[in-house]
Amino acid sequence: MRNTLLKTLGLALILLAVTDRTNAQEAGNPAALAPQPQSTATDLANRTKEFPEYHCKVVLPAESFVWLDASRIPHALAAWRESSGTTLQLLVTKYPAGLKLNPQGFDDGMCSPGVTSKISSENITFRGVPGYQLHVRFDKTGAIATVRAFVANGYGYQILVTGSSLPVAQRGQLEPLFAAFDFSAAPALPEAKIITSGLMPGGSTGDTATYFVGNMTFAVPKTWQTGKTNTPATKLFLFIPDDKGGSRAIIKVDVGVPAAEGLAANAKGMETRFNGQSTPILDGSVILTSTASGSIKTPRHIFTALLDGRIYFVFVAADSSDIADEACAIIRKTMKVAALAPAAAGPTPVGAGPANSGKETVTFDGQTLIFAFQGENPGESLKEYIPQGETLTSWTRLASIREYPKLNDPMAVVANLVSFLKQQNPKAPSKTMQNSVTGEVVVDFVTWTNEFAEFNVFKYAKKPGGGLIAQQYAVREYKDQIGFLKNLRPLRERLVDLMMKEGLQIGDHAPVATAMPAAVRPKPQRPTPPVAAAPVTAAPDGSNTVRTRLLGFGLASKGSQEFSHQPGAGGMLIGFNVGFGKFINTPVIHALQPIYRTPTGEVTGPQYGKFNNGQAAIKAKPGYAVSGITVKAGLGIDGFSVTFMRIKGAALDPADTYTSDWLGGKGGGKETPIGGQGTPVVGIYGRLNSQQALCALGLALAGSAPENGGAEKP
Repeated sequence: MRNTLLKTLGLALILLAVTDRTNAQEAGNPAALAPQPQSTATDLANRTKEFPEYHCKVVLPAESFVWLDASRIPHALAAWRESSGTTLQLLVTKYPAGLKLNPQGFDDGMCSPGVTSKISSENITFRGVPGYQLHVRFDKTGAIATVRAFVANGYGYQILVTGSSLPVAQRGQLEPLFAAFDFSAAPALPEAKIITSGLMPGGSTGDTATYFVGNMTFAVPKTWQTGKTNTPATKLFLFIPDDKGGSRAIIKVDVGVPAAEGLAANAKGMETRFNGQSTPILDGSVILTSTASGSIKTPRHIFTALLDGRIYFVFVAADSSDIADEACAIIRKTMKVAALAPAAAGPTPVGAGPANSGKETVTFDGQTLIFAFQGENPGESLKEYIPQGETLTSWTRLASIREYPKLNDPMAVVANLVSFLKQQNPKAPSKTMQNSVTGEVVVDFVTWTNEFAEFNVFKYAKKPGGGLIAQQYAVREYKDQIGFLKNLRPLRERLVDLMMKEGLQIGDHAPVATAMPAAVRPKPQRPTPPVAAAPVTAAPDGSNTVRTRLLGFGLASKGSQEFSHQPGAGGMLIGFNVGFGKFINTPVIHALQPIYRTPTGEVTGPQYGKFNNGQAAIKAKPGYAVSGITVKAGLGIDGFSVTFMRIKGAALDPADTYTSDWLGGKGGGKETPIGGQGTPVVGIYGRLNSQQALCALGLALAGSAPENGGAEKP
């Protein structure tokens, strides 16, 4: 669930922070911040809260400020409000040794399409510590929030200001608000400085310098220089200059949405594209592909990793094989893949945790899951379990146990969870049930992304001795998302009933302990859980359509643009005008224009991308229409072929079909079909990158369910 609900700790917290009192009441959320009784500060003692464990304190700057109850906010040490309504929160998380604040990752976590948008940011120094400050706007309300982040003493500190009426231009007036925070002693700082690009040198030793990008770190010789990235997918660009103002060698790190399922399939795409040979390294969590290239124009070495749902490619190319091989050897020796954000673990293989990880298991619904990850932050501890042989980026079953020593209201925590779920996916169905005798609260819900559909059931209960304990069980489907959602009812009823009655069982022991033994808990009256409907979008004529899986690099990024088009009632896709481009020396698809048959004749849709490097047209024979496409894609659309079927009334006839020639190149991942089973295609959708080149493509199908390729988030 990490990828679907808590994209980052920062995003989750800032969304919870701006839930105003009115919205909270409407949502039935009792966890809205409320002033503590008799909270007006009248003297220094009442105005001060000290946190020795975290080496900091908060002193309310004036009597117009009151303390708020922060116990229901995960990771929050304190919250306070000014009489004008401005609210501040101090959040602290443990920061692993050697990791530094990453501005680019911070922006990615805080800004989410349709939820929050970046206004501006700046590097700052606060209380003698380098830091980063981000201003965001909430898209639905227009409200502005500011978050200031800095790392010291082995902790990451965030101060969030919401509800402020101060324009962003008057940032200096925010300083009195931030001044409430101070360190209780001189802070211990990380070694590295913060730089604007967000690509942080992790320090240097001898003749090498260490960098980290997202969930990956590695070192290169100091002869390599940092260059400017020119695409949203490229997160790091290093080069060795030549004597003509160019480059002798380059290292490029691209991060994006996987073009295929699983690490091996994505690495195979690189192997095929560049005619290389692959070797698993780092216990199989990274695959190294090496080629015979001795040119800077094509990579000699490619490192491929699938980390936290994103694919990482590290390309090494040089005009001398010796330079490329030296860099590859050092990268291979120093590369590490791990969770960089405290709230999100990387793809920890089963058995890679603490010494007892090979022994600890959880059993639920007849499935035995093995310990995979353990984390702890102020106010929360977490253990996760997955099936043997799976990773935390590609699991099919996941169980977790979370403990909240400072929380005591299960319903309040569930209300916050559901509120955040709805902000992430407003159409996601959920159901909350409470046992009136034990006080336990069970919530179950369904959500989906481009890559998978997921069902979750949580149980929150008071823990003997105080605090809360939460149990989670989740099931994820990557291939047949629509089928999974349509046939979910029996599985959902069984898992919810089992969680309510028994819960998770640790090893050979009894179920997880709550405030009342399971044997004496009465069976609650449970309403029939809602059945998840297939996610559909509305066509222009009011009928239902559904989107196939989006292929290519569909992640929103700075400068990219989403598009979609349908011709209206009675329209069927019959072909494309296609514009070509180049990736290094390999042909790719850079532009597309749909062609439709409509009741009034043949029409063309808008052009998406730039038609300036050659083009071709592909169109159905009379009486036929497009039923699907087969695509090879990576960080863009490399090429595709089109499947046509004879039109039969308002449908297509799978018994009468033919396939076009291949358009574009054969690079990218595996050939992936979408559509193609007889459902008419009534539109297209996708994304253009910051260079206005096609980078992602999907189809809109008539009816209420796609024939092939899974479903796209509404």
